[in-house]
Amino acid sequence: MLGGVGALLGTASTYPGGLQLFQKNTSENLCVMAGAGTSIGMWRQKKKNFNIQELIVFSH
Repeated sequence: MLGGVGALLGTASTYPGGLQLFQKNTSENLCVMAGAGTSIGMWRQKKKNFNIQELIVFSH
């Protein structure tokens, strides 16, 4: 999860205003996708037998 937060904040910091415009920049689609994708990817690396049903339950 920390990797996802780091990806989200890192991506948001590249937008005009950086993290000074925290709410606006961290809610941009690309930032959210970077954070979620990184979190899922890191979680996936820990699981040897990946099951999409577990991912759906995990995300709710």
